[in-house]
Amino acid sequence: MRAGGKIKSFFSRTIHTRFIELHMGMLTLGMLLCVLGILMPAFLTEGDMGIYTTLRRALAEDNPTQLLYAAVLLLILNSLRSAPHYLGLLLLMESWKTERHRWGFFLLKYLVAFFLLLAVYQLVYEIYGIRYVVEFPALVVLLCMSALNRFPVRGYSKALLFLLFMLSIQSMDVMPGLTDWGFGRGEISIDIKQAAVIMECEPILLGFCLMTSLIFAITMLMTVLLILDKRQMRLAMEKEARIELQLMDARLKAVSMRDTFEIQSLVHDLKSPLTAIQGLASLSSAISEDKTLVEYQRRISSAADRMSYMISEILYEDCRQRIRVGELLERVRSQYSAHDGAALLKYENYAGDRYVCVNVVRMIRVVINLLENAARAVGSNGKIRLWSESRVSYVAICVWDNGRGIRRENLEHIWDIGFSGEGSTGLGLSFVRQTVQKHGGNVRIFSEAGEFTQVELLLPEAKPNGKEDTDH
Repeated sequence: MRAGGKIKSFFSRTIHTRFIELHMGMLTLGMLLCVLGILMPAFLTEGDMGIYTTLRRALAEDNPTQLLYAAVLLLILNSLRSAPHYLGLLLLMESWKTERHRWGFFLLKYLVAFFLLLAVYQLVYEIYGIRYVVEFPALVVLLCMSALNRFPVRGYSKALLFLLFMLSIQSMDVMPGLTDWGFGRGEISIDIKQAAVIMECEPILLGFCLMTSLIFAITMLMTVLLILDKRQMRLAMEKEARIELQLMDARLKAVSMRDTFEIQSLVHDLKSPLTAIQGLASLSSAISEDKTLVEYQRRISSAADRMSYMISEILYEDCRQRIRVGELLERVRSQYSAHDGAALLKYENYAGDRYVCVNVVRMIRVVINLLENAARAVGSNGKIRLWSESRVSYVAICVWDNGRGIRRENLEHIWDIGFSGEGSTGLGLSFVRQTVQKHGGNVRIFSEAGEFTQVELLLPEAKPNGKEDTDH
């Protein structure tokens, strides 16, 4: 496997345990963001933002606009510094889930996030001497994080909502009157509030902070409503698609019933002349003294018998006969030889003289369906393999190709009627599984997008001298 494929496989890997499932991609990204949050103070300081320069200018000129500008710069600085580790904690909480949404598990996640935040803040203090205090605002942000963890939307939507909520809380950092509640106890925040007192523009700073916080909060609420509305639309579309699929299934069953009736009539019409041929051949053989003519009549009667049995196999699903696996696959190769993909096919029989009891016509159709799918997947320069092998009480018929493969999210849907790949009707794989299961077997599929696809038909092994044949 290529290095890129290994990395992609690692990040998409999910570890399942008895109690939780752990998503490695989210876990790794969350840890990297936490590390980035610890490194941010080294690359982004108040000096880089020019906060104190702006604040001194505001005091010197007695200019409230410069004071508000300093508050905005502090909001940007705090948001850029804190966003990485808060988003990292959100992803870490999102990376481990349980099927049961219990309050105990919710509380455990909250406590884990709290102690991780304490660890990040302590590291920042040890490295840079910057003291972050976990007070009411941080606890509210963690509570929002835990609530979002239970919100049924995609990860990027949760990240957007969380950032809007965090900006709304950060906007209160320099709001006069909220210091006792734990907002804005940092050195820069206190300096901006004191400057507002000196300039006698506390109401202006209060109104600005309140308006900014409300803008972010209202934006977050509108985003929530849009996300929920989009989710409702998606659920409605999925429901409509399921109904449409059920209607299509009903139409297919109706067509199948009609076709079955028509086939029964056709079979009756076909068997009538065959019966006449068999009777006349037997009568002619009985009254003829010419040995050559008798042999010809016997061959005619035998051919008519075989044709009658094949017609029965087409009509009746439970019409079975014992056949060697090698002979079955030789018939498959014979019928498939006219297809475009026949030149790409490599055949091997590892099942020896093992027997299966199957409806030969239908089982040949099953294998050819798989070969046709493989040919569509590989193009003109690919490889297709067909082989048989013996398993315990089963015989496996395997089809492999090195084509485009199947994406993991599509593997569970490929058997659905109506699900199709390029150039397919959407009925082939459903027919494959139904036919094999009616023979008491099973179908397994292994695939990796861009690499390969392998389908295994597992059929019960039949005894060479058994009495499994059924006739109609």
